Amino acid sequence: MFSHKDTKGTKTQRKAASNDFSLRPFFVSLCLCVFVVKEVAHGQEKTTKTSSKVTLTTKDKKTLGSIRGLADSVVQSAERGRAPHVDIPSRSLSNVRFNQSKRIIEMGTGRSRRELSIWPGQELYADLLVGSGCKQLIEQGKTTSIRGLFYLLKHTIEGTSEETFDTQSECDPVIEDVEVSLDSMREELHLYAKNAGAMVGPITLVDSGDEIDCSRMGSGGYSIPSIVEEEIVQFKKNSAKFVLHVEKDTVWRRFNEDKFWRLHNCILTTGAASRRAVCGACCTGCTTS
Repeated sequence: MFSHKDTKGTKTQRKAASNDFSLRPFFVSLCLCVFVVKEVAHGQEKTTKTSSKVTLTTKDKKTLGSIRGLADSVVQSAERGRAPHVDIPSRSLSNVRFNQSKRIIEMGTGRSRRELSIWPGQELYADLLVGSGCKQLIEQGKTTSIRGLFYLLKHTIEGTSEETFDTQSECDPVIEDVEVSLDSMREELHLYAKNAGAMVGPITLVDSGDEIDCSRMGSGGYSIPSIVEEEIVQFKKNSAKFVLHVEKDTVWRRFNEDKFWRLHNCILTTGAASRRAVCGACCTGCTTS
């Protein structure tokens, strides 16, 4: 596969590559990818019976609009006689600044350009391919893991021996590129991380339509999903006085076994890799109550 980072080459190599007719299928695939993203985002592609029943949320419509804008920018560049490109916000340390008023570190305005020339064009294709995959998930009302998206997009480009992605390590940074370029959270692209958090305590919630009493979840507790947006999780009742978050699963299990949360009337959580989900779930629960 063309590596995400392998975008350089000598002038001689680039000149030779420009005359290599075997690369034509690559550019055909790129054009098809732009077409699919653009047409589907505009709602002009035929929908299946399954997707026709999907009700898009406001966030879904906003994200689809952003994907459409990404494809439109590529098309508009070509129509103006310029090299088609996508500008990706730079995630380097040199492009961050401290916002004194908000007291947080923010990303700056620096951007890197992916143009449709032989060598960097590979990255442009990968960005649009991931955007196309996320678009399909949103329209079908489905979610998948970043691993699942990698397998969804991995295939041999027709007419070549090149793979879209060889390993997930090549796909992951492209997903991050799409996130920052669309100014969307990963969950808004219908991608999720594995469940790696647990919660127990006097709180009742609704997860995808199912009511869950977290005070009756046994030794394992409620497994906190990575997607905890209001469309997925709603809080029905909460009588806890505070939230106690412990880092180690071993400590959480000891506290749960001793019913620490019942004695002190609190919500007991552990997060592991899902700290954002845990904080989002608990903060929303306590705020709404």
